[in-house]
Amino acid sequence: MELLLFSIGSVLMVYLIYDYIESSRREKIIERISTGFDSPSDDMRAESMWSGAMDLVQLEAVRSLIYSSAISRAFDMALRRAGFKVGLLQAIALVVLISSVTSAVAYTYFKNLSAGLAALFVFPFIVWLVVSYFAERRQSQMDKQLPALINSLITTMRAGGTPVQALMASAENAPNPLKESMSDVLNLIQLGRPPVLAWKEWSDFWDTKDTKLLSSGIRLKWDSGGQMTSVLEHIYDTLEFRRRMELKVSTLTAQAKLSSWILSALPFLLALITYLYRPDLFDVMLNDKRGTSILIYVVVSTFIGFLWLRKIAKLRS
Repeated sequence: MELLLFSIGSVLMVYLIYDYIESSRREKIIERISTGFDSPSDDMRAESMWSGAMDLVQLEAVRSLIYSSAISRAFDMALRRAGFKVGLLQAIALVVLISSVTSAVAYTYFKNLSAGLAALFVFPFIVWLVVSYFAERRQSQMDKQLPALINSLITTMRAGGTPVQALMASAENAPNPLKESMSDVLNLIQLGRPPVLAWKEWSDFWDTKDTKLLSSGIRLKWDSGGQMTSVLEHIYDTLEFRRRMELKVSTLTAQAKLSSWILSALPFLLALITYLYRPDLFDVMLNDKRGTSILIYVVVSTFIGFLWLRKIAKLRS
């Protein structure tokens, strides 16, 4: 066991050192390319600089290959929506590394190939669920903060401000993730991106019904002109009505959600009680290959059943 822990620590240390070296090398190459050949010493390093630039081109080719997959694009979008400050390549590398280590530990402990394969495929799935959970959580936070944003926009524009001024005032006082999102929209508009396109990209990024409704109303009035406050008032009323309906639905489905947690926890509670009174039964089961296979099957089937029950209890409008 000590040898296994030492191996895991060594692999993680090697990865961290490699990541640090690659990040430092990329930063130096970008700095040399941006500054040019102003000093005589730069001429001596011209060949190494352009060879490093070729490495960046190859890295970009690998990145394009990864982004060509729909699964990797969805994972990257979930990472950005969740607010994780990690790139797609780094996230994939970490998932592959930890999955391999977890699979090796499971195979060494259980002495079963099925346990190793299960750990190899279950960990990436768990990571996907965790990232998706935090992404949906931030999407929900964004939807909850939209009425306050609309109210602030209406107040500023009624006081004589332009839509851009209203957006700037709203972004300064808004909490995250709305503040960061509105700051990105403002930066795009100030850099010359058409406001209609900037709002379209914003709604495509968050991909909720509330953001799409707000984006459609703003783009319609921004492109055609007219009183934007009247459209924002209708959108505000619609969002408030939808929020009240969602609260009613959440109240009606609370019992089903609680039942899914209880039914999923029952097998583990019974296993804990059995282990406290008859630990010898677990010793026999863990020492038998058929017993470990049954335990793996129980854990996986319980997890799938929990997801199924949550899916049934979650109503989609």
